Amino acid sequence: ARVGGIVMDCVPAKMDIDSATLGFKSAFHARPWIGEILGPPFRLIFSGLGLINPNLSRWVREYHELLMSSCPRWQVFATKADKICPHELLTELVEQKRALGADVNYKLWETGTHVGLFREYQEEYSGLLETFVAKCEAEYEKEGAIAKQEEEGASQVGDAGKVS
Repeated sequence: ARVGGIVMDCVPAKMDIDSATLGFKSAFHARPWIGEILGPPFRLIFSGLGLINPNLSRWVREYHELLMSSCPRWQVFATKADKICPHELLTELVEQKRALGADVNYKLWETGTHVGLFREYQEEYSGLLETFVAKCEAEYEKEGAIAKQEEEGASQVGDAGKVS
């Protein structure tokens, strides 16, 4: 099946031990000292989990493959205030995708909470998402029509060589 587009909302632009540790420590935002104490053991455990649990290794590999995919259309939502998924990394990913020819819509809000952007900017978020989905549908239909024309053209070429 073809993928028409990918939507990313406050997601890590890379998945490595540093990103995982930052996310873990940020979970204790109400009591940051807990994150500071538990961060080093988490880092050690997480790095060993990939060796022990093949599912974790597979998930990290699949996530990396998604980020590196050649999907032609992306919608990325982020906030400069996100402490878990730094917007600088997402901005870098967006620039890389654009340099490779992808059509990337990137909405970066000045404020907002991690995975709370839909609640905080519901109207604007919904509008951007609707526009993105409509664009994906239109491109998907256009690609389907082109494929059908190519198929019909190949069929006609094949029929021309037949003797009645």
